[in-house]
This record gives sequence, structure tokens and C-alpha cells, in this order.
Amino acid sequence: MEWIGGVAVLIPLISIIAPFITGLIIVIVVMRKKQRENELVHEERMLAIQKGIALPPRQAEPERKKNGQYPFAWPFVLIGLGLALIIIYMVEGHRHDPESLGFGLVSLFIGLGLFASRFYGARKEEIVSTEENTAASYTSMMNSNDSLAEAATADEEIKEEE
Repeated sequence: MEWIGGVAVLIPLISIIAPFITGLIIVIVVMRKKQRENELVHEERMLAIQKGIALPPRQAEPERKKNGQYPFAWPFVLIGLGLALIIIYMVEGHRHDPESLGFGLVSLFIGLGLFASRFYGARKEEIVSTEENTAASYTSMMNSNDSLAEAATADEEIKEEE
């Protein structure tokens, strides 16, 4: 009987430690994979140098999108969770779960903050793209002005020759 009691004590301990060990194992496996990829690239480049072959260009890391396909998903989830917890607090009459108001307000304001930051980020990108478009249109306008000036000069030269 004592042996079963000892195992029962280990169950909570293992359930607490197991996620951390699993996460550590995942990190180690991913890091080893990246290290192996780097070693293969290095080996390939060293062989190319030894054989006198032109080095292949390094492949750029694929650019990751900052926002996924649904940039407002998390703000809406947190706003919905916050509102649900606040409604539970109001429906239950403040007696069963007073913590739900606190959690509801926290998640609601985090969601609202994320929602506002998405608009701020979009506005900031819009301003940058507008400035780039303005600079590009100014450059093209200057180039067209240069070509107009060249055309006018060519017209004057033709008139002088006549």
C-alpha cells in the first residue's frame, strides 16, 4: 500500500514538470535542426571555395508577415471574453464570482488596446506608403520635367539650324 501512496505523490509533481520538459525538448530539437542546416550550408560553401566554383548566393530568410490573415482575431476574442465575464458578473448578481468582473475588465481593455493598435499600425503604414508614393511621383515628375526640358532644347536647336 505504501508504494501506491508514493506514486500518488509523484503524479502532481510529474504533471507540473512535464510541460516544461516537453517545451525544453522542443526547443532543443528545433535548435539542433537549425544548427544542422547551417552546418550543411557552410560545408557546401567550403566545397565550392575548394573547387574554385563561384559561391552560390545566400538565400534570404523568407519574410514573415507581421499580421496574419485575420489581424483582428485576437482583439475580438479578448473583447468577447471580457464582455462575457462582465455579463456573467452582472447576471449572477455579484455573489458567486466577483473575480469575473476583474478578469472581464482586464481582458476587455487588453482587447480594446490590441484593436486600437491595429488601427494605429495600419495608419502608420498608410502614412509611410503615402510618403513613398509622394516621393516616387515627385521623382517621376522631375524626370518628366527633365525630358520636357530636353525636348524644348532639342526644338530650339532645330529652329537654330533652320
